[in-house]
Amino acid sequence: MARRELVEEAHLAAREWAPAHRPRLAGRLDEVVHLYLARRLTEVDPGDFEPEHEEAHMETFWAPFDDFLRAVLEGHVTEAPIALALLVAQARGLAGGATSSV
Repeated sequence: MARRELVEEAHLAAREWAPAHRPRLAGRLDEVVHLYLARRLTEVDPGDFEPEHEEAHMETFWAPFDDFLRAVLEGHVTEAPIALALLVAQARGLAGGATSSV
């Protein structure tokens, strides 16, 4: 499912996948998010996928990892799964450079 979402929503494919974390949302035992680190990305054609609802208005862009992490730590990015994914990736040495001083 993660592979398909990456293609459909970001028009990217990854040659390397690493499971990052499986947190529960809001303490619910039945709702788990699967977070992955996708590396070695290439642009791909999403095929016949037609974006609807929130996907139709999504904007994708590249950001340096450390800038993105700083945005989380400063409270500019507040979506919990995104914040957690960045923090886990950094803590496990999967991405990023120097530790932020924020």
